[in-house]
Amino acid sequence: MSRAPNTAALTVRGYAYTTANTLEALGALPDRRYPQYLHSLVSVPRAVGKVSTLGRLQWPEFEGVNGIAARERLGLNLVRQAAVAEFDRHERFFRFGQDVLAGRATMTQADGTSGIRTLLEAERRSWETTGRSQFDPVNEVSPEIAALLADLRDIRIWEAAGLSIGSRMAMLKDFVLHNVALMCCGPTYHASMMVAVVFCCDTGWNRQPILGLPRNPFIFRTRSECGIATSAFVESFKRRADHDVLAYLESASPVSGLAEERMRGEWDATINDYDRTGGSDGISIMDRTAPLLDVLNRYQKMTDVIRGFDLGRAYEKDFFVYLARSGGLFRSDGRSIRENGRGSVLARDGVSFQSLRKTYLFLRVRETGSVTATQTIAGHTSGSVLMPHYLNDADITAELDRSIRFFQNACQALILSDQSIRVHIGLTAVELVH
Repeated sequence: MSRAPNTAALTVRGYAYTTANTLEALGALPDRRYPQYLHSLVSVPRAVGKVSTLGRLQWPEFEGVNGIAARERLGLNLVRQAAVAEFDRHERFFRFGQDVLAGRATMTQADGTSGIRTLLEAERRSWETTGRSQFDPVNEVSPEIAALLADLRDIRIWEAAGLSIGSRMAMLKDFVLHNVALMCCGPTYHASMMVAVVFCCDTGWNRQPILGLPRNPFIFRTRSECGIATSAFVESFKRRADHDVLAYLESASPVSGLAEERMRGEWDATINDYDRTGGSDGISIMDRTAPLLDVLNRYQKMTDVIRGFDLGRAYEKDFFVYLARSGGLFRSDGRSIRENGRGSVLARDGVSFQSLRKTYLFLRVRETGSVTATQTIAGHTSGSVLMPHYLNDADITAELDRSIRFFQNACQALILSDQSIRVHIGLTAVELVH
């Protein structure tokens, strides 16, 4: 009984998802009478606890770094760099696989590399016909592929083909070959999570709106900026936009001139109406040269290749979608960053979507000097969510207390400048002086 790829095995959440996956797999077996099972039927408890910003963690990289803001900035950069490096690794496998499948890579029988093309073609064919990997437990691996795997265990064959797998073992295990075939055909869960981590580092969004991005999250593009938002905001924005703006949006052309002015007006109006309760986020405008946009565009090209594998069209509206060895295609719903760390800073205690968002907002408060401005950046119309959960560090609280005291003292000074007011508020002459 295999657990979900994004859950810990020895936790309540891990046991719940393992059970759910088992029941779902049983319901999908052919010629069986098990009832269909849905993940939504399982209620999983959420972990509760205080989350620290990255700069307050005891990392060796922080030694000699003065100032909490500098530590926070360095921590966020370290996480971003690790996530980008891991995504680059997955993309390298993907590009190799696409070159092999397209015939752009030379594979010969003499060095055994021709077997790689046979393996990848069989994997792609399985996805195209069954919507699952050939190594999925519900599929039976053909004798030819089983024999081929025995030959491809030799890591030197992959190196001769130009792919460095990064294993210390000379003879690869079957599960490693299964994962390599998967990575060559499209994005996996790990690659998707790395993109989500970079997204969180650069926007400070919550995990849920990140993983719930629509298939085309780019609402508009100007010559210098790009607007990106969640599905709900996209629909709300399109309902408000006039025909000229919609024409630009549908053509994916950069908006300019009067159309850009109208688009900006509709954008601001939609933001004001989108979330009056202040309980959501998921709206950003970023520079078109931002590294995040490059990562998103590269990931989108990877997902474009596997859209045809979604035989039931269950995920055609989702941006994040990935291949799994068991179960077919999935929409990313991961919670844990640490389980995808592969020995990098991502695997350290304290690294989570919550800590990344909290660090990002902490830095925004430092840069703007205003909680109100940070609320706007975070997509909140009030501080009811940010203050108790994200802007609750001792130094930020102390700064706010000083501002409150200054405001109170200023109000008192203005009021008490009129000596007659002391009679109405009950202050004696001595209290008035002090």
